[in-house]
Amino acid sequence: MDSFRLAQLVGLTNVGVHAWALWEIVEGNFAPIVILCLVSLIVKGMKQVLQIPRPEGACGCDALGIEGKATSYGMPSGHVATAVAAWFMISQRYGLNPWLSMSAAAVAMTWARYRVGCHTIWQGVGGALVGGVVVLLLSPLR
Repeated sequence: MDSFRLAQLVGLTNVGVHAWALWEIVEGNFAPIVILCLVSLIVKGMKQVLQIPRPEGACGCDALGIEGKATSYGMPSGHVATAVAAWFMISQRYGLNPWLSMSAAAVAMTWARYRVGCHTIWQGVGGALVGGVVVLLLSPLR
């Protein structure tokens, strides 16, 4: 498998973390879905305020990587913000090291979004900061 296809698959993992957050509702835990929705709203608001464009020629940058030319702004990366917040919560929930998981998610998703051409490295770092700050401030799973 080439690195581009691998990066696309890494990007798709965000679908799985949203599914996990929805499953947590069944378990009576609404915090993950609330936190992920809040992360998304903050990212969308920041994109509108900052108006930093995506890299030239960015395509297929929607959640599933299938949409055409990207029309939204690039800073911060929503994929990275979501991955960082979700993997922190998942790690806490299942007794794993949340700091290691959050760091691995930040690095992997930033690389993936950079590799597929949807974000710069700094847009990924911005997303990691947003996701990390929100989950650290709000996660009841700390």
